[in-house]
Amino acid sequence: MKKFGLYVLAFLVAIQLYRPEQTNPPVDESKALAATPEVAATFKRACADCHSNNTIWPWYSKISPLSLVITHDVDEGREHLNFSKWADYNARDKGRALEHICKEVSSGDMPPSQYTLLHSDAKLSDQEKKSICDWANTTLKTP
Repeated sequence: MKKFGLYVLAFLVAIQLYRPEQTNPPVDESKALAATPEVAATFKRACADCHSNNTIWPWYSKISPLSLVITHDVDEGREHLNFSKWADYNARDKGRALEHICKEVSSGDMPPSQYTLLHSDAKLSDQEKKSICDWANTTLKTP
């Protein structure tokens, strides 16, 4: 058992040598998603770390294996929806994204529980969920 513990410890030390790239590409504010001040503040607090190029990388995101998980989650979040690149989406993709945003926050799937576990301020109230959906539905109707 002692030998197994030493192997695990050696693995955890060795894995620290691998550092995934944690970037924040430049943001052109003219391409960023525009929302009402209330919704924009909610997005910044609860969504921007994974769905924008303005990620705040906490200290623990530098420690493997957490660094691997967090970097993967941010990369995947940006791939699915990136508020910093909103203007690059075509009208159909924007419409789908708006519908998806409302669906995900209404169901409680976003922000994900593994994120809110460490970022309790990212939990959305029922009023915030309603505000997001109202904004998304209004934006959908706007030509």
